[in-house]
Amino acid sequence: MGILHSDTLCGHFGHTDCKLNVPFFVSVIIPTYNRAKQTLTATESVLRQARGPEKVIGIDDGSPEDCRQELIRNLTKYPVQLVLRVHSGHPGRVRNTGMPRVETTQVAFLDSDDFWLPGKLAIQQEIALSGIRARGSGCILVGSGPGIDLLGGHNVMT
Repeated sequence: MGILHSDTLCGHFGHTDCKLNVPFFVSVIIPTYNRAKQTLTATESVLRQARGPEKVIGIDDGSPEDCRQELIRNLTKYPVQLVLRVHSGHPGRVRNTGMPRVETTQVAFLDSDDFWLPGKLAIQQEIALSGIRARGSGCILVGSGPGIDLLGGHNVMT
């Protein structure tokens, strides 16, 4: 299939460009444990998106003190809300810690050892705005609709 670029998708969905007049607000939750350097890389990949998120929430799941201090030093220079919690060892609990802090209708999760390529968020936003509900390997976009109420009415993008 090759690489899909956001401008290709915009045209495919009937838009002439990606600067839509439709508001689309997304928050990103980045759970982490003992990965200060990787979390910085993940965070920077989110903040470099052409269509950036409204909010980035980093959740530390009780990393050892030296790693936690490095995480604090790395992330406080960026517009990131950092939440420090006691270690649970349960990734779902860590992600859920961020949900009450989300003020947008769209939520994206990014694991701290991953990163987003440029244009990734714009592509998902175009798909979401098109009304298509897509599910596929490695990418899930779930929208609100009849019978769907995920995470208190938030749409989830991963």
